[in-house]
Amino acid sequence: WVTSIIDNWYLSMMYFKSSLSNATTSKNFTNSKQPKIDINLATKEQLMEVFGIGDKLSDGIIKYRTKLQGFSYDNQIFEVWGIDNEVGERVLQKFVVMKKPQITQKNINDLSFKDLLKEPYMEYELVKKIFNLKKAGWKIYSMDGLKKIDGFPLDKFEKISLYLKAE
Repeated sequence: WVTSIIDNWYLSMMYFKSSLSNATTSKNFTNSKQPKIDINLATKEQLMEVFGIGDKLSDGIIKYRTKLQGFSYDNQIFEVWGIDNEVGERVLQKFVVMKKPQITQKNINDLSFKDLLKEPYMEYELVKKIFNLKKAGWKIYSMDGLKKIDGFPLDKFEKISLYLKAE
């Protein structure tokens, strides 16, 4: 009886050791001592090394990165459609923003409704409010003026200000 318990324990330890060995060679293991890679320079192939990121999701990350003109903050990875918290955390174990991109800002007063709607973080209802105010003769003299709009997403102000300016 004792021998069978010891044998079972030995077998389970061997299985555990084997599983651990396999985990270190599979793509779901991240060695925290590896130097991180700039997410703005990451290739599709590098992104696909992260467990949970396949062909389509890596394309989605690159497409979103392009729309943003590059990631400015690490947490923007969580804004990519299809990335859940677990996968996002694994991405950030390997990739970070090392150099912020140079973003071309557009003058909010010069943009059409459609063009403003294409800008990152600009949602339809907010753009509609901005244009209703512009029709009423309101001009945006500073980006801080946006904060006065009823329902303006204050938590997104810093990110919106990356892409827009008021002149």
